[in-house]
Amino acid sequence: MYNTILVPLDGSNVAETILPYVRALADNLKTQVELLGVVEPVIAGIHDYVYSKHHISVEDALRKETETYLKKASAYFDGTRGSVSTKIVNGSAAEKIVEEAGANPLTLIAMSTRGRSGVGRWAMGSVTDKVLHTTDKPIFIVRGSEEKPAAASATFRNILIPLDGSTVAEEALITAIQVAKATKLKVTLLRITPPAVSYYQLSEYPAINFSQIAKEVDKDAQQYLENTSQKLNREGLSVETILLHGNAAAAIIDEVKKLPDSMVIMTTHGLSGVKRAILGSVTDRVVTESDKPVLVVTAMG
Repeated sequence: MYNTILVPLDGSNVAETILPYVRALADNLKTQVELLGVVEPVIAGIHDYVYSKHHISVEDALRKETETYLKKASAYFDGTRGSVSTKIVNGSAAEKIVEEAGANPLTLIAMSTRGRSGVGRWAMGSVTDKVLHTTDKPIFIVRGSEEKPAAASATFRNILIPLDGSTVAEEALITAIQVAKATKLKVTLLRITPPAVSYYQLSEYPAINFSQIAKEVDKDAQQYLENTSQKLNREGLSVETILLHGNAAAAIIDEVKKLPDSMVIMTTHGLSGVKRAILGSVTDRVVTESDKPVLVVTAMG
């Protein structure tokens, strides 16, 4: 399980959206929280002008401002069972976040999905996307809002785990079991299969009884869900199974809306470049469009 939750912050409301969720996780998992500020390089002309006027480098000024901000943000975790620390590094935000997370194998990264202002002046959305597609660490993501400040608190009651029968998707189960045990959350296993009409649309042989094939696919999917449910029951977890038809990402987003105080735990492929972008498209869409937190586990299968 994790012993550190790394939380990059840029001073924006969007970035701070993650804080109540991190507090809830840290309190239940009893993990250390590290608030990370990244001071990015400043354009030479701006740096020279500021230095000539105030005899201080822009980076030094931003570092002091970031230090003050992180100290204030750390007070958000007063009363939790885990410890809180702060750290400031210089460099490219995405690269430094991945580097810091890589220093500890038991790190969970926690970030919001977008942000355009704040102490560090780096765009949280694009940085989160780069981190998601670069790191091999699990990353807990919440969609943020520039207009709304962070909520006072957050709670969890349910975990939704989308599965497609592959060993890649099942890698989310390891994390889900650990989180569910530590937090005593209910687990919902979700499987989405194509509707019968899809078999006709994709086939060059309409004479085949694709309706029957669809029924057999559903039967196998339901059996898979029951077998997986029994596995989790043996771990002492409360489990529900749901079988749906349709677009995978849309079904996941719609279903998690029905679960109060829920999070999604799912995988993305441990690849890089174009292949990873394609194979992780369902996960990317859920992260981007869901209004519930998503814990993404990188699968190396």
